[in-house]
Amino acid sequence: MRVEQLVLNDNPMPGSARITSLQQLQPRRGDTIKAIGKLREGFGGYQIEIIYAKVQIITEGTAWSEKIRRIFSTAVFANIPDPQASLGLGFLIGLKAMLPKTLDDQLKVLGLTHIVVASGYNLTVLVRAARRLSKRRSKFQTTALSSLMIAGFLAITGFSSSMSRAALVSGLSILAGYYGRQIHPLLLIVFTAAATALVSPLYIWSDVGWYLSFLSFGGVLLLGPLAERRLFGQSEPPLLVQIAIETTSAQIVTLPLIMFVFGQFSTLSLISNMLIEPFIPLAMLLTFIVGIVGLTLPALAPLVGLPTTLLLDYMTNLSGWLSKAPWAQLPITISATGMIIFYGLILTTGYVLFKQTKYNYLEART
Repeated sequence: MRVEQLVLNDNPMPGSARITSLQQLQPRRGDTIKAIGKLREGFGGYQIEIIYAKVQIITEGTAWSEKIRRIFSTAVFANIPDPQASLGLGFLIGLKAMLPKTLDDQLKVLGLTHIVVASGYNLTVLVRAARRLSKRRSKFQTTALSSLMIAGFLAITGFSSSMSRAALVSGLSILAGYYGRQIHPLLLIVFTAAATALVSPLYIWSDVGWYLSFLSFGGVLLLGPLAERRLFGQSEPPLLVQIAIETTSAQIVTLPLIMFVFGQFSTLSLISNMLIEPFIPLAMLLTFIVGIVGLTLPALAPLVGLPTTLLLDYMTNLSGWLSKAPWAQLPITISATGMIIFYGLILTTGYVLFKQTKYNYLEART
């Protein structure tokens, strides 16, 4: 389990801890726990790790959002089999902890873990839906609906570091649009990085995910549009092509750091994203409908759950089939010097594309 707001030997400490235990215990988000075990140095975004812990729940969380999340998840699991239900809830509310280990490993091999983590992608789907629903209404109504969706999503998923970053980026874009302003994506990325690092300086020193998230933003918001303009000119590319370009751009920008830190390269990440990502908004909608119908009209829920199960079954079967390829993930490691050279080539390529296309980020952004 991941634990925050730490108190170690009666002394408050920053950051978070990873605690593992052999007890048949199910602490939930918002609970206050006491853990006694072997203390080790942390890794990744964890400052410490406690293994073989004896865990005691001191107080249970009372947040209404967590209760709603539990009730809704129960309704989904009652009408969709697992692992399809876990995958659908992962799309919708970032409930990654319930994913079976086999499916979780398959998604890691294919570079698809980001689709089942509450992140900017989930938030982008909701904001786009809000804009489409209110495109014929006033600017105030559009802004209000988008803001309510962001607030509701944060209430259900929680203020994780990835969700806080995504909400800040989306919120600033919505606010600027309301006042008729445009924010340059580079400024948006740098400002969000500075703001989150100010809140928690530990991101800079120990959180690889923090770096990867902003590199992904850079790939999608900076490199992706240049590639689209170079290939399609003023025309808007088809949806699948746009997804392919954005996914490829994000992968290119994050790849050097991934190879330097993790020493892994997912060869099928691009094709996996192209075959699965276009259907995620539909899967989110269907999973949401199943949960609502399960709570209000339980007799009809199995009927509504059938098409949802079929769609999620396609995704789980495809992930299982692709991940079996022996070359789906290759061990490739580069040095710090190699990583710097790699990023130098990416920056040079981006600069050349920028000069060739004369792309204006402020005029092109909507």
